[in-house]
Amino acid sequence: LDLMELATGNRVLHATNAIGGVRRDLTPEVISKISKGMRQLEDRVKY
Repeated sequence: LDLMELATGNRVLHATNAIGGVRRDLTPEVISKISKGMRQLEDRVKY
């Protein structure tokens, strides 16, 4: 949920699509945090 809030600005409704694209572009900092979070998640689910 933290990553979704970071990317969309909302924890519950993740409507990021808008006519003509997305509501906002992700900054390089946000992309880096999302990538780090996804790597951590991947490490946790591997067994």
